Amino acid sequence: MDTPSKVRSWLAGSMALLLLGLGQSVVAPWAAAEESPEPTPSASTQPKEDPTPAETEEAKPTESAEPKESAEPKETPKPKESAKPSEPAKSEPADPEPKKSATPSRSATAKPAQKIAAVPNAVAAQQGKRYDLAGGVAYWVPEQWVVGQDLVISGTGWKNKAGDAGSVIAVKLDKGGVKVSEPNQDPVTGATLARDIYGVVQADAQGEWTLRLPYPTAGNSDANWEPGQKHTLNLLTGSLLSGDETRSGPADMTVTAAPTTEPTKPAPTTPAPTTEPTTPAPTTEPTTPAPTTEPTTPAPPTCVAAPAKVDVSPSAVDLGGVLRVTGSGFCHPTDGGSVIAVKIDDGAFSRLDASVHANKTVWAIVPAGADGSFDVQLQLPDGTDAGTNGSNPGLTTGKHTLRFLTGSFKTVGDVKDEVRSLEAPFSINSATEPTEPAPGDYTDPKDPTVSYTVPTTLKTGEPIVVSGKGWVNAAGTSGSVISVLLDATKSGDPNTV
Repeated sequence: MDTPSKVRSWLAGSMALLLLGLGQSVVAPWAAAEESPEPTPSASTQPKEDPTPAETEEAKPTESAEPKESAEPKETPKPKESAKPSEPAKSEPADPEPKKSATPSRSATAKPAQKIAAVPNAVAAQQGKRYDLAGGVAYWVPEQWVVGQDLVISGTGWKNKAGDAGSVIAVKLDKGGVKVSEPNQDPVTGATLARDIYGVVQADAQGEWTLRLPYPTAGNSDANWEPGQKHTLNLLTGSLLSGDETRSGPADMTVTAAPTTEPTKPAPTTPAPTTEPTTPAPTTEPTTPAPTTEPTTPAPPTCVAAPAKVDVSPSAVDLGGVLRVTGSGFCHPTDGGSVIAVKIDDGAFSRLDASVHANKTVWAIVPAGADGSFDVQLQLPDGTDAGTNGSNPGLTTGKHTLRFLTGSFKTVGDVKDEVRSLEAPFSINSATEPTEPAPGDYTDPKDPTVSYTVPTTLKTGEPIVVSGKGWVNAAGTSGSVISVLLDATKSGDPNTV
């Protein structure tokens, strides 16, 4: 080796040792030129693998570049660019993804639920006095009708003979004496009804119904009612719906004046503290008489102990006929009226099902009012052993009895009802003697299916209850309109009254 070469080699080695001492990775430029003209990407990304001094010494024999090249070790910091591969790790492109994931929450917005249409006549109002008919049929009619106010009546158990549909109930006032200005419409067929039908309603599938009747005025009817007058209401079924049960449910009521003094009572109470705010105010206006002046609220009738009695009319009816049964003196020892069980011939005739009571020999259950009285229409068996009014065995013609029992049908706390057993006779007309009806019962000689019942005895001041069966028009599509005359002379013409 010549002297210039030795000098270059010594300078290169000294420079390398100096740079290594400073922590720099240096490769002789001439050695790099022999190995590769340019550094590969892998060499630039691994700055920590610095060549050892031994490696630089081995590269010395390959020196071919000028020493000026060795002064460029500054290019070694290029590994800083190795940070570029980490750029894909930025979180910015990932930000839009979670934002988009929030949009499906809009699909969770709840839609408003559809409103369910109300079902009319779903529950009977049960306002007023309760009346009971055979077969678990009941109805409520208030005993007072306030001038200018509606009357709410209702019933339960009103079904057709098959028991699969509600009956159609026609309402008449004063036996049809009140006629409406605008006729009602049949709720089933839509046909126009007679003007003496003051109201009409069809019970729901459970046999329950409620009807609101407007007060009769000259504007809606031909009535001219005044306070203090007594009137009658009658519920009729059978002719407005094919296959319906024939029923007649009467009720009595009294017209009362609208309370005009009630609104004036609060007026004196407000000036009292203003005129006399001192202690004398309560002394001048006695507070104790206030409850005494309003005994109408605690005035529900109380049951006065008295011998119980019953009355049955008429004394004889046809098979399937209706008896009017009234009673009084049926008081529970501690709680109002008794509950009375009714049996036919001491239980000799049973119902075909347990719709009235688990004991099928109980033909009807009658709850007495708070004063111990009751007034019900009792429908008798029709003589068959099938259907709603059938019995086991079928009821026969002749003499029978009704047995009225109390004691085990009402218990309040530990107090049972008084034990009673009363009997009332009645008769079933013989089918072989249609020309000799029992007193008060009549049959059309031209059509035995048409009949009517009129009481043989009347009480002063009480309404005359008349009932009938089979009264339909010639087409059989609707009920007949019946005129009633008192003390009338027969014309002799069988086609006229």
